[in-house]
Amino acid sequence: MEFLSRIDGRSGEAALAEMTATAGPLLDPAAVPEDRIAPRVGTVPDLLVDLWRAYGVGGLHDGGLWLARPGALDPIAAAIFGGDPDLDGTVIVAWAAMGNLLCWSPRHGPVLVVPAFGAVQAPGLTGGPRPPADADLLHHLAEIHPFFFDRTDDADEPMLERARARLRPLRYGEVYAVRPVQALGGPQGIEQVGIEPVDEYLIDVVAGVRFQLQDYENGRYNIRFVGARAGEPRPRVRP
Repeated sequence: MEFLSRIDGRSGEAALAEMTATAGPLLDPAAVPEDRIAPRVGTVPDLLVDLWRAYGVGGLHDGGLWLARPGALDPIAAAIFGGDPDLDGTVIVAWAAMGNLLCWSPRHGPVLVVPAFGAVQAPGLTGGPRPPADADLLHHLAEIHPFFFDRTDDADEPMLERARARLRPLRYGEVYAVRPVQALGGPQGIEQVGIEPVDEYLIDVVAGVRFQLQDYENGRYNIRFVGARAGEPRPRVRP
């Protein structure tokens, strides 16, 4: 196949081979039909198009991060970003084992979402210039911090490895779900973790959350609401 992506003046073929070797191999892989890919061309980085065509979807980082089929999680993306003046049209690239989301905005690049806490980080919107799109996405897929895959309990202890040991490794389309969802309150411990379809779980989570734009790197918190109600005044959580 002909690779569309370019990184540092070279075809992205070698970069993807290296990424899937170090962060992979893909777990539970599945091919992506071209009719699912074609509508995304020009709205996501060429690297992602090449990844879908050459490797399909599956799990990276030992099942810590799962590549989403194009369009499969669009209802969740619409529930978070729909109607937002800056982030409308953002798509979900991958979900983490415990429900966080790696997304891509056609205007602003990578967007990281912690659905259970309503946090949205868009460094291309709140910070300075970003690298070229292919290199930017490759960095996030290959080098995203393992903490992004995890979630802590009420004692601030990570739960991912305990969930794997207590339950089983995830298969494609699944997530380690915490019930009740954070927006509804209740205990947050390993006893509340189960395996559920990722789309069903995330629909429940986002239904009860008001998402807010965060800029943790520059100490700017709760900048504004995200989504169709983005223009509403935000609560003054921090001085």
